[in-house]
Amino acid sequence: MYNSSNETYNNEKQKNILSKGNIHKRLNKIEETTKTSNDKLIESNTQLKNQTKDLIEGNNQQKLDNDKKLLLSQQSINNTTNQDATKPVIVPNSLGEEYPEGVSQESFTQNDENGLMKAIITRRVVVIEGRGDVYVRTQNYKCYNVF
Repeated sequence: MYNSSNETYNNEKQKNILSKGNIHKRLNKIEETTKTSNDKLIESNTQLKNQTKDLIEGNNQQKLDNDKKLLLSQQSINNTTNQDATKPVIVPNSLGEEYPEGVSQESFTQNDENGLMKAIITRRVVVIEGRGDVYVRTQNYKCYNVF
């Protein structure tokens, strides 16, 4: 009876040892799979970080290029504006001294040999910044001559 009990004990012990071995093999396999998965995740994360970094650098470079283009355009506009902004020089004359700034108007009548009015002459003097210009209009019974 002792032999059978000892044999049973040994059989149980061997089963227990085999079970522990199987458990350890499974645990090792699970750990190995987990390590492989973690390594893949880390590698994927690194690739994603690198791609993100490349995109950000690309966007920054594109912004810099756009800013350079805008700056060059603005400088070109400023140069064009400075060249074309030269005002013509207005030289004062004697009419500008005789008449005030703005528009002055005088009207005269012209008579024929019988003393009848044959035309109205209107003279306008326009003075801007001390320079005067004269415009004359002659009006008769047949037609109007504009300034």
